[in-house]
Amino acid sequence: MAVLRAHATLDQASHTLPFGASRPPSQRGDFQYMNRREISSDFANTLSPMAVTPPPLRVVFFGLPCDFTRIVVETCARSGVNIVGLLVPGPDDRMAPVEVAQPRTLLPMAGSGPSHVRAPLFHIGRTGSASTRQLVSSLAPDVIAVACYPTRIPPQTAAIARLGALNVHPSRLPAGRGPDPLFWTLRRGDGQAAVTVHALDVQMDAGPIYLQRDLEYPDGTTESELNDLLATAGGALLVETIAGLATNALFPTAQDETRATYQTWPTAGDFVIDTTLSARAAYNFIRGVAGRYVPVTIATPAGDIIVDEALQYVTGEGPAAIDAAETRWVQFADGWLRIRSSIPPVTGISTEPR
Repeated sequence: MAVLRAHATLDQASHTLPFGASRPPSQRGDFQYMNRREISSDFANTLSPMAVTPPPLRVVFFGLPCDFTRIVVETCARSGVNIVGLLVPGPDDRMAPVEVAQPRTLLPMAGSGPSHVRAPLFHIGRTGSASTRQLVSSLAPDVIAVACYPTRIPPQTAAIARLGALNVHPSRLPAGRGPDPLFWTLRRGDGQAAVTVHALDVQMDAGPIYLQRDLEYPDGTTESELNDLLATAGGALLVETIAGLATNALFPTAQDETRATYQTWPTAGDFVIDTTLSARAAYNFIRGVAGRYVPVTIATPAGDIIVDEALQYVTGEGPAAIDAAETRWVQFADGWLRIRSSIPPVTGISTEPR
């Protein structure tokens, strides 16, 4: 007679294996057949392995009602991350946490469309307040994830997460620390961007790094497009990081402080460029920040030009044809930039390439 041996040990360890963990054969519930030929084929075909799926890690998000947070959260949700709460700033930083009354299946985060994330949404006050810590503790997170939160998460709040607290930062840390890394990425205008997932630390954006990814973006990319690109990549990196924490297979690397840079919020002066830039860098910067509240000004030896729109750039000697009167060509270090400006040309500035 055939012997049917089933390894289906349902002890505490098998139930609490973290999300993504590989269960040893003795705990998978896989049936092993001894002397299989003595079992009729019909009976054998009715047998199926006893699958025991460990519960996924519980993740609490801190974010904003913006596209960066929305895309990161949605990327995680689509990958099976168990999001048990989404915390956003309330109207008063002294307020106690309040759960927002709305359908759990429709979590609007930004103007680009609804987010189909099944998670409760809370308005909170200070991230380090006793009431916020109590809320986070009640959600019992294994991981805290931060995507575009405007203030620092203090250590006493971050420490509630069993496996740690993570931040998605759109630069290649340790370079590009600060509150507005997208602006400074566009300010370089070189078509290079990056995103980092790192552990939270006492100092903003300075925690050990888990994963990073470099990206290239096309010339003329807008800030909104770059934001979405980096949020999507950052969400994917966050999923990888959470899986690595679950399996104890991923460890962070301390940031090299000798390579660290920090940029604060841009001022009006940061929207002024000069003609020592490459034509490509000028084009990408102007196109990138076109939706911001300050227009870009080109400082030339003959005077300043306030730019409405960057239309194209060329390298080398310049274009053969001259455009209409409402556009002008401005010479840069390695080429020419065609722009539209509603401000009349300053006397002495050429509107034609040489």
